Amino acid sequence: NRETCYKAANFNSSVRRSKFLVSLEIVANLFAYTKTLSIQLQSSKQDLYMAKKNIKNIIALFNSIRENPERTFDSLFENAAKKAQMFGEKIKIPRLCGQQTQRSNIIVSEPMDWFKVTIFIPFLDHIIHELDSRFNEKFNNIIALDGLIPANINFYDTKSILESAKFYCEDIEGSDLELKVEINLC
Repeated sequence: NRETCYKAANFNSSVRRSKFLVSLEIVANLFAYTKTLSIQLQSSKQDLYMAKKNIKNIIALFNSIRENPERTFDSLFENAAKKAQMFGEKIKIPRLCGQQTQRSNIIVSEPMDWFKVTIFIPFLDHIIHELDSRFNEKFNNIIALDGLIPANINFYDTKSILESAKFYCEDIEGSDLELKVEINLC
């Protein structure tokens, strides 16, 4: 079938491209971290305090990678180069033109630098931004969530804890007065 041969040749050509190989290596590596986070967040034993802690940990990890991208990206680039060698290809910078308006046109001499600046760092920034906007904004709306954990109760005043408890109003039986008394007994 001619159409199937044409599609197969296009797919074969696409997976051999430097941009695809490096991007695939980056995405697979960074999403391995978020996969672990996803499993943790979906656990039936997960509570809001641990979820907040796990999310902060992953954002801190991504920020540390962002501060020193060479340490992580160098190994990712080497893995992509090995995969390219399996196809008999070499990782190279895509064709650049003098004036570019639709995509990054960074002038560098090494492919590793080009892929780090145009793919790795922007993708890492995007993941950090998305995690921060999806989770930390929601957690910041809960004033003293940590204060609802008995071990942390001494770090917050009663008013802040009661504000946080409103988040759980359907789960907590009794009135504010009963909760205030229980807080003072701890």
